[in-house]
Amino acid sequence: MAKTTAIAAGIIVAVIIVIGAAFLLGVGSSSYTTTVPSSGTTAGNGYTTAISSSGGNTQVPVVMTDPPSVPAGTSAFVMSYSNVQVESASSTHAQAWTNVQGSGSVNLMQLNSSGSGQVMGQANLTANSSVSAVRYTVASAQITVNGTVHDVALPPNSTITVQTSGNGNINSNSSVVINSAPTVTASGSGSAATYAWVGSSSKAVVYSNATFTANAKANVGGTVSISTNLMAALGLSIGLGGSAKSQIPVVITDPPTFPADTSSAVMAYSNVEVYQNSANASASGWVSAQGSGSANLVALNSSNKGQVVASANVTAGSSVSMVRYTINSVQITVNGTVHDVILPSNTTVTAQISGKPDVNSTTSVILDIAPRITASGSGSAAAYTWSSANANALVYSNTTFTANANANVGSTIGVNAGLIAQIGSVLGIGLGIA
Repeated sequence: MAKTTAIAAGIIVAVIIVIGAAFLLGVGSSSYTTTVPSSGTTAGNGYTTAISSSGGNTQVPVVMTDPPSVPAGTSAFVMSYSNVQVESASSTHAQAWTNVQGSGSVNLMQLNSSGSGQVMGQANLTANSSVSAVRYTVASAQITVNGTVHDVALPPNSTITVQTSGNGNINSNSSVVINSAPTVTASGSGSAATYAWVGSSSKAVVYSNATFTANAKANVGGTVSISTNLMAALGLSIGLGGSAKSQIPVVITDPPTFPADTSSAVMAYSNVEVYQNSANASASGWVSAQGSGSANLVALNSSNKGQVVASANVTAGSSVSMVRYTINSVQITVNGTVHDVILPSNTTVTAQISGKPDVNSTTSVILDIAPRITASGSGSAAAYTWSSANANALVYSNTTFTANANANVGSTIGVNAGLIAQIGSVLGIGLGIA
């Protein structure tokens, strides 16, 4: 009996050894998954990537670049993100989301100024699969405007899903590059200002380049250089337009034609936009300058001033052909009495920009609004009507003027005689700033 028992035990041990060997050789189970630090990860940065032992997989970095559309005076826009995922499919598996397991924060303004992209993480994907989308969650955002840090209010759904454009097929040289492109708007001013994330026009592309991808894999959680050639290639696919942006201030000047004895004409405005023309058709269109406020047109005339109504974040090297704004209300003071001005049914004013010039960091848009206010009746029974607005505009290139304008959005700046002469020459009109 003892001998029989020993033989049975020996058989069981042998079977266990055979099964174990078969498992180690890959028989029965084709793969297993464990979590290990990503390539190039530094201690404590929290970046991990799921690595599969099955053959035919490749690591695909996910890189974010391009600045947001932000209010003038913004020096930093820091977004914290998590839950990065990539959607892919192949001949061997159905379309599904793969965890990139990347979390961290990125200063989108700094990426723009340094010509770089941040590596959010890596996705472990089946080789020769096709990437159709990438998504991530915005955990929080902070913006620094004129040296003061503000929390940015996020939308209820802060998960952003970005479809890839073009051919999404991947290989060992592929990276997924995201153009984040959020828009942040301001309400109020000074210490009472609040900021809100109002939308995102994010786009993405699969970019295949051995050097770029190897560098990205070695710098997960860090930044990688975005070359001029890469910017151009991405611009064709996702509208980066070279990635570089310029803050283009919009300055209004010139008084209206108004009745005698008018001491002020205060116009409240909003929805200032500039029309951007880009070599990439998908990047052309109206760009919000996020401007709202009021301007006393008579005071601008008497003090040789222009009011900086907004500043648009426009792709450098593109041209601008139009600027438009909405008139919310107008009040005119005649002989010491304040009157509401009757506005037309369409209060959106569009001005053509002479010559459709290219813009850069030294350019401003000068808007000659030139409205006409007419009176009917007299005394307390007088009524005042905004009867026309023959608005014209031009692009003015001057480093000092543009820097001053961007630093004084919502305020007035000096308009010198040389600029007055240039505006009169280009537009063929007199500004009337004496």
